[in-house]
This record gives sequence, structure tokens and C-alpha cells, in this order.
Amino acid sequence: MQGELAHVSELTRDCALLGEIEPVNSATGNVFTLNMSVDAPPHITTRLDSKGQSDSIRFFHTHKLIEHLLFMLAKLESGTPPAALGLPAAAAEPEYRHLLHHLINSWGMPHLRRFNRYSIQPNNIELGLGLRTIHALLGNTETTSVNDDTFIEITMNSFALPEHSSRNHYLAKWQILNNSAQGHALRTKGTPPAHIKVGELIAMRESEGNQWDLCVIKWIKNIDTGTVEIGVQLLPPHARPVSVYNPLSPIKNVQPGMLFPENNILKQENLLLVPHGIYMRNVRMDMITDTSRIIMPGKLVLQTQSFDLFEFNIEP
Repeated sequence: MQGELAHVSELTRDCALLGEIEPVNSATGNVFTLNMSVDAPPHITTRLDSKGQSDSIRFFHTHKLIEHLLFMLAKLESGTPPAALGLPAAAAEPEYRHLLHHLINSWGMPHLRRFNRYSIQPNNIELGLGLRTIHALLGNTETTSVNDDTFIEITMNSFALPEHSSRNHYLAKWQILNNSAQGHALRTKGTPPAHIKVGELIAMRESEGNQWDLCVIKWIKNIDTGTVEIGVQLLPPHARPVSVYNPLSPIKNVQPGMLFPENNILKQENLLLVPHGIYMRNVRMDMITDTSRIIMPGKLVLQTQSFDLFEFNIEP
């Protein structure tokens, strides 16, 4: 992933002048809003009201930047050599095109409307962090409930562990601040887990007995000492724990995975989520449920430092 960060840094340096900063009194809709006086990520604004805006507010347009990235992506996919576009040799690899897709989604303007609902009194939820924790939670017939922030030990029988049969997993009470059709903002007080990071997988539910919703962390914000907020994006529903094995990957033992079955209503293909490093396009691998099946990985849908989510077909 260090190489990806280097590519993002290069693209940011080379394309920065395509971004446009506009003063408050002349900006139009669909911009990123930056508050220079607080430690907070930018947010997308579709309707602007310049009245009462402070001097620390800046509006940032990315339309020309996205058009340029789309142009480069189309050229690479049509076979144009990277050197002809001023790109490094690594741009010829599929991973670079996946990175461009990710940046276009992250730096672009979504066309979906957002309907945020803010809670006057934030509701408590249960939150599990990391693929192994979530695999254990969804794989256990008896789920575990917690009363406060704590580390609990969950015995995991659904896949083999090389060293021991149980590990410590993070399952804690958080607060949900607001939610929308696309995701949620969550908050915790106290010391958050050291391994929480952008791109990590979480599971959340409002109460014991409810279905777990899987999400990916999109941003993290430190409000003050002992208070952390995160923004999460919802993944498809009805995830099922499975085990996966790819003998050609650097990870040689059986690993946990999450199956998102095909959903015709959502026009969603079969999706599989695995630890980062397991996925190899067009390289057969084993998916283990009650029986073992050979699958052929296809299009990569989402990639983070923690996991890969991709489409697949079951081999006959």
C-alpha cells in the first residue's frame, strides 16, 4: 500500500492546479466545503447558503480534476502507454487503474441525494471491529452482547487459526450521531482500539437480536482527548461468514471471508470480501462454507489496506 500512497502523492502534486478554490460569495452548488479552523474532513455541499459563513470556510471545486482522471483512465484502458500520459510505468498495471477508480469516487461528486437524520439524543449501538471479529460474530449461533467499551474473547470455530483457537476481539458500545441512505457517523468516548483506521471493516447493530450491518470506515476525526468520531459507508446486506484459501497468495493458510449473495433487486453480483492480499483476478481459489467450492475472482469492487471486495463466479 506504500506504493499506492506514493502514486496518490504524485497525482495530487501533478493535478493540484486543476482544483478550483472559490470565495463564499461566488461559489455554486456541488463543491467540497473546508473549514480551516477545525480538524475535520471536507464535506460535500450540494446547496450553498453563504449567509453567516465564517472567514475560515473555503469552497473547493474538483470538476476539472475528475475530468482529467477520467480521461487518463479511458486512455490507459484503451492501451495508451503510460509514458505518453506522463504517468509512471506502474500505470500499465490493473492496480493503478483500480486506484484511479477509487480517487474518482473519493474526489468526485456523488449523484445520489443524501438524506441525513440527526439524533438529538444519540443512540447506543454495538460495534465490532475487523474481519476476524465480524467473522466470529456472524459465525456464532450465540452472539455476545456488551454493556460498555471492552475487549472480549470470542472462540472462532468457523475457520482454522494457525497458532491458537481464540483471540481477543474488539466489541464495544458506540453512539450513532446521524445516518443516511449511504452511511452513518459514529462516536465513542474513551480510548479507541489502536488498530482502528480508515478502510477497516466494522459491523454494527442497534440491539441484541438485530441483524449486523457491515460498513467500511471512510474517515476518522479526533474531537478532543478521549472522543473519536468515524464516518462509515454501508456495504451490501445479508453478509454470511465463509472461509477462503488461495494457495498462490502470500497468505498461505485458510482465512476468514464474507459472502454477499447475488441480489437481483439491487442488481448485485455475487461478492466476496477477503483479507487484503488474497484476491488475484482470474486465479482460482477455494471458498469454504458447509462444502468447499472453487471460485473464479472477477472485477475488484473495493480495495482498502484491510480487505478486498470483488465479484466472482462459481466454477462447475
